[in-house]
Formats: sequence, structure tokens, C-alpha cells
Amino acid sequence: MPRFADERYAEQRQKGFAVLKFEPELETEYRNSYIALNANRLRLAYTVGIVAALSFVLLDLATFQMLPLFSHVVLLSVTIPSLAAPVAATWLNGAGETVQRYTFYCSLVLCVSVVVVVELGRTARPLFPYEALLLVVLYVYLVTGLLFLQATFVGWSVVALFVPIELWWAESRQTLVYEVFYLVVANVIGMIGNYILQYDSRKAFLLQSELWLRAVQDPLTGALNRREFCNRLDIAWAVAQREKVPLGLMLVDLDQFKQVNDSYGHPAGDLALRAVAEALLACALRPLDAVGRYGGDEFIAVWYDVDSKWLEALAKDLPARVAACQLTGAASAIRPCISGGAVRAHPRPGLRPQDAIDLADCKLYQCKRAGGGTIATGVLAPPAAAV
Repeated sequence: MPRFADERYAEQRQKGFAVLKFEPELETEYRNSYIALNANRLRLAYTVGIVAALSFVLLDLATFQMLPLFSHVVLLSVTIPSLAAPVAATWLNGAGETVQRYTFYCSLVLCVSVVVVVELGRTARPLFPYEALLLVVLYVYLVTGLLFLQATFVGWSVVALFVPIELWWAESRQTLVYEVFYLVVANVIGMIGNYILQYDSRKAFLLQSELWLRAVQDPLTGALNRREFCNRLDIAWAVAQREKVPLGLMLVDLDQFKQVNDSYGHPAGDLALRAVAEALLACALRPLDAVGRYGGDEFIAVWYDVDSKWLEALAKDLPARVAACQLTGAASAIRPCISGGAVRAHPRPGLRPQDAIDLADCKLYQCKRAGGGTIATGVLAPPAAAV
């Protein structure tokens, strides 16, 4: 376990990310969070794009009608849906990378459709303006929320499609050099802008994640701090009460912890604390499970929807798991020993999470008075619901 729970974010900041890529684990975490963090901005941006495309169709129909009818069909049946689809995709839950790929493909379709519309316009009117391509290029880089490489591919695809078509059938090629020049400049400006946005976004992600962990986690052990654990326990309790399922709650602490610190030094005591936290964290893997450092050498854990056999087996097995931890250095001679209380609680009206904690605490001190090294179990429920 790292010295500090937020260490991996700090290390990534120190190493830098000039190529806009993190270590694999952090990269996956960033991409999964990217859409969620920017969902509202993307919805607004794509809605503006839809409004702009519709407004252009209405403007052309109401004024000079420079575009053939088929161009309007392309705008209405391809361009606008390619803008609407990412808006819908942002409402998907837990599919960050999938939504990102979906947005990339839709942006590519958007650019192809606009190139087609421009070229259809030029078949009817050779001097039909191409400026829509400049707007689309900048829109792709600065508004769509595409990652740098995705945006770069889409932006330069506009140039790669537009130039060969113009060379093939354009009546006048004198202005093509200037048009290509401005498209290239638009891509360069877009790449610079997108890079800055992506870099700032990644830096903010690292800083926010680091600060969030500092706010909710115990830096030594990686367990939640007491305040955050109590928040999680309240949530699990409310859900369990609604769903009518039991919770497992366990309170443990290290036996003779002061003697460990006095005999082997505080670094040895830190290793013993980590050993307890690691053993508990390894057993709390589901979304509503949580492990917290309750204070000093005390740890607390909650498990959602557990049966009595599982909780009793864990209470019997956990002290042996902790004692078997291999500590290093001066602490290698220590075999951490824990005592605890485990409660299978049935949340009901009139019961509070603190009632389960109080019962677990009573069970813990029963074990302490009996010599320690064990975890006692109990049940918390109204008499009519007791099991």
C-alpha cells in the first residue's frame, strides 16, 4: 500500500503528461469520468449545433435557396441526427469510454455530411461558400468534447475529403489554395485549443481526485475517515431499510497497540494498522460495502445484505488473517492481534446506525475482557423481527 492514499495522483502530476496520457489505471479512470464531468457542457454544445443546422436550413429556404433540395435532406436526415445522438448518449450511466467512442463516430459522420452538403451546393453554384467547413472544424476541436487524437483525426478528415473532391470536379481551382490554407490554419488552431483544454482537464482531474481522497480517506491506511464512513453507513442503512435486507457491521481494534508502539516504534505500529486495514478492505468490494478508520487503532466496516453464516465465518477467520500478515523491518517479529464485535443488523424504523455500532462496541469489549484475539457476533433487530 502506498504511503499516502492519494499518492498515485500526485506521482502522475510530478511525472507530467505532455502526451495527454496517464498511467493505464489512471487513464481508464479519467476517461470513464470525462463524459460524466462534462455532460452538461456537451449537451448544451450539441444542442447549439442542432439549432445552428436547423437555422441554416430555414435561412436557405427563406432567402436565396442556394442549396439543392437533396442537401436539405442530408442536413435533416444525417447532420442533425449525428448531433442529436451524442446528446442522448450522455444520459447513459457508467459507459464513459463507450460514449466517448460513440461521440467520435458521430462527429466523423457530422463532418462527412457537411462536406457532402458543401460539395452539393457547389455543383449548383460554383461559388457556394465553404466557410461551414471552418466552423465545423473548430466545433469539433473546441466544443464536442473529443479527446485530442480523436478530434485531430476528425478535423483533418475534413481536409482529406474536401481537397480531392475539389480537385476532381471544381470549375475554378484558383481559390482552392486559399481555402485549403484556411482549413489547415483552422485545424492547427483547433489542435492547439483542444490540447490546452485536454491538458487543463487532466490536471484538474488529478488535483480534484487528490483533494477528494484527502478529504475522505485516512492517508495512512487507505480506509475511509470517520466522517465519510458514517456518511456511507447512513446510505447503506437507508437502502437496506427500504429493501428489507440486513447489514453486517464490524468494529475491531488492535490488542496491545500501545505496547507495539513503545517496544518497536511508531513505524511498526503503522505497519500493523495497515495490515488490519488491508484485511478488511479485501473483504469489502461491493458498492455499498465500506471500511473506515474509526479512531486510533479502531476500524469499522459495513457490508450490505449479508447472511449470518458469512458474517460468522468472517469473524472467525479475520483475526487469523491479520495475524498471518508479514510485516517488515523492526515489525517483523510482530503478529498483529485484533479483537472485535460483529453485528448483523436489520434496519427498521426506530433503529439507528449508532445502535449497531454500540452493540458492536459492547461485543468488542467482551472479547477484550476475555483476553482478546477474537471477534464476537450478535444480532440487532426488533424482537418481532429477530433472527
